[in-house]
Amino acid sequence: MSNNDSWWFYFERLENSLVRCKAEDCKWVRDQGVTKSTTTLKHHLSTKHPDLYKIYQEAKLKKDAKIKKAAESQPKLSFKRATKEIEDIPSTSAKRPQSVLDEQPKITQAFTEWTQKGEKCQI
Repeated sequence: MSNNDSWWFYFERLENSLVRCKAEDCKWVRDQGVTKSTTTLKHHLSTKHPDLYKIYQEAKLKKDAKIKKAAESQPKLSFKRATKEIEDIPSTSAKRPQSVLDEQPKITQAFTEWTQKGEKCQI
């Protein structure tokens, strides 16, 4: 069952796109079309049944306020509280010995050691 903050509290679907107003003594029936937009429902309720439309608006405002309050009262997440400080985490990366770094050719050497044909040059 729909709440009074929903259009379907005041209307019911008859067929695929036909909608009827549930208000007493109202024989309003419309085809919503392929989009099934609720704009015509809103217009009918606001012009033909302003008292029901006012009830809808008040219920909608209460629902929206309740949702907003729930979102605001939810505790905020903090990345800092959820993780340790970076200084506390030991480094696991391996350090290269200086001898390996010395043996590794510099970029200028790497380009001059080989010819364009792929042959090793005499340095």
